[in-house]
Amino acid sequence: MTSFKNRLLILIVSLMALAQGVTIVLTLASIRSAVHDESIRQLAATRAMLDRTLAERARLLRAAVDAMVGDFAFREAVATHDPPTMRSALNNQAGRIGADLAVLYAPSGGVLTATSPALAEQAGATLQLPDGNVAAPFALVGGRPYQIVFAPLRAPQVIAWVALGFALDRPLAQQLAALAGTEVSFVYRERDGTRGTISTLDTEAAAELAVQRLAELQSNVPVLSNIAGDQYLTLSAPLRAQSGTLLLVAQRSQSAAMMQFREMRLALLLIGGAALLGAIVVAVFAGRSAVRPLGVLVAAAREIERGSYSDAIYVSGGEEFKQLAGTFNSMQASIREREAHIVRQATHDALTGLPNREGLRERLRLAPAGATLSVALVDVHRFRDINASVGHVVGDHLLQALATRLSKLCGEGTLCARIGADQFVVTAPLHDSELLHRLLMSADEWRSGMSLNELRLSVDIRAGISEWRAPRVSIEDLLRQADVALLQAKEQSTIAVVYQHAHDADHRRRIMLVAELRRALAGEGLSLHYQPLVNMTNRAVQGFEALLRWTHPTLGNITPAEFIPLAERASVLPDLSRWVLNTAIAQLGAWQREGLDFTVSVNLSAADFADVGRFADLAGIERVIAGTRVTDAGFCHGSAGLAHLFNRMYQASGDELLGDAARMWIRRTLDFGIPDSPDCLTGAAGVALVLRAALTPIEPTWDRSLAIAVPFSQ
Repeated sequence: MTSFKNRLLILIVSLMALAQGVTIVLTLASIRSAVHDESIRQLAATRAMLDRTLAERARLLRAAVDAMVGDFAFREAVATHDPPTMRSALNNQAGRIGADLAVLYAPSGGVLTATSPALAEQAGATLQLPDGNVAAPFALVGGRPYQIVFAPLRAPQVIAWVALGFALDRPLAQQLAALAGTEVSFVYRERDGTRGTISTLDTEAAAELAVQRLAELQSNVPVLSNIAGDQYLTLSAPLRAQSGTLLLVAQRSQSAAMMQFREMRLALLLIGGAALLGAIVVAVFAGRSAVRPLGVLVAAAREIERGSYSDAIYVSGGEEFKQLAGTFNSMQASIREREAHIVRQATHDALTGLPNREGLRERLRLAPAGATLSVALVDVHRFRDINASVGHVVGDHLLQALATRLSKLCGEGTLCARIGADQFVVTAPLHDSELLHRLLMSADEWRSGMSLNELRLSVDIRAGISEWRAPRVSIEDLLRQADVALLQAKEQSTIAVVYQHAHDADHRRRIMLVAELRRALAGEGLSLHYQPLVNMTNRAVQGFEALLRWTHPTLGNITPAEFIPLAERASVLPDLSRWVLNTAIAQLGAWQREGLDFTVSVNLSAADFADVGRFADLAGIERVIAGTRVTDAGFCHGSAGLAHLFNRMYQASGDELLGDAARMWIRRTLDFGIPDSPDCLTGAAGVALVLRAALTPIEPTWDRSLAIAVPFSQ
């Protein structure tokens, strides 16, 4: 002890012990402060994360609502203005999306309907339509907080507003708390002063949080608060809401955060004593070699956290650090590849490699303002039939070949995207007339045949073209215009149509006529006019042809040429045909009661004769069918149905009635002429189908009719 060496050692040890003690004390104090600061930083990060989570949730809800208002059947139901129909459609759509609240508003702001009468009354008192397309994303309705999404329903003008609400409930709070690692609460107060809390805290703590003054909770900085005997670091954020005040509160228990500190205090004391001598040596010799590579790795980890994966990591030192750096580099490469793959999947079509709808929107957003640009929405006509006839593999090859040809349609600057199973979009720096010319030339070439391996397929297209003129409309409106033009092309059975502003009015009129036609079937407005059929040899009336007419109370007379195609596309034609047959049969009954024996011919489509059995339950159908006119397409597609009907006629009245009815029907059809059809070889072949379906031998009068018809068919 008296030697200089020992004294120097004691001095050094004493100084190191003093330094270690001071270090431990300062470290513990620093840890306490760091824990507090870390809690503040975590709460701040938690708030940012919760904001992003709620924003992402709002985006997903918006996408679901946009899909809902874009549904044609839902728009058609709203266009009826029938409350039960609208409520049923609204309930179906809300149930499919999983919405807890659904309200349909008139453009003026009044409530049209809601998922329940009570909700309609509550929404009318608490929810308001967006002012300038901006609305509070949250609301208090019926004593519950909701995340609200408003969306206009256009056809194409705004005909209604849809409000969907998704409850801010405890499961959502628990989900957010699991992501944030903190306690999450929604604290709200209604206009009448009623308060409530939805929280991940226990019942006692949540109740105590609900009665705190909202002014204390609305601070934008973390504050310490005592709740249920525990100290919490609390950070709150107001949520913009209608009809009250709503706060998102994130809390972290300080007792839980300091638990690590209490355990660390004892550990530091033990470690400090045990490592007192070793720390002097290790800190000098190992510190430099160990800390430097760790610092490089920590910096690299922070870069990865910020989303930067491009820089490779290189460290010096032990083999372990080099292996860890290699692992970091492999992780960066894997993350980079996965992100690139996910981004490509989100913006490109897997089959053709072309941009999908989202990718198309991104490209159009980058289009230079003022430049000439036209888009063509191209539909492969009867693509389902191609798939059914040659198989899906060949169909996929056809789509790939079309994608290649469409991408080269207009040379440099052409962008092609696949937005549907058989739909493409072509954008080119051309005027609409120029793009129309290019499409017509290519369509003629493709119609003559496209070679796919050993097959050669004739491909027909339909296209709608719209030019992006100044002032430019939105991307969605541009694509909608092309879609409207495509509908015109399909209706006119032409290759391509250039969008005109008048097409919008036609589109709105078609939607309205379909809705009005359904009402006319259930009410008044439809009528049959009977045109006499006169035998020119004796000037005697042989029967009548029933002509369908529709007189609308405000639109006046609407021609069959306009509403019959609409009825067929909207699946209303079977009901319309049944109404015509019922009315004609009723008129025949009235004439029979007056002693008049006539037949009535009606005009039925091929689809009606393909399933003519559905009319077999109508009493008196034989006398109407006996005079019915139908094209050879009706023969081809309806022969089985006619056989069923003739069987019924035969069983009901015997051979004589079958002969008279069938003979009158066939002869009348041939007298008026049967045009050739590519779907049925010749007119005579169509008649032969029915003759094969009949139950009695062919009479001579039929033979003469066939002999006359065959040369024209050939």
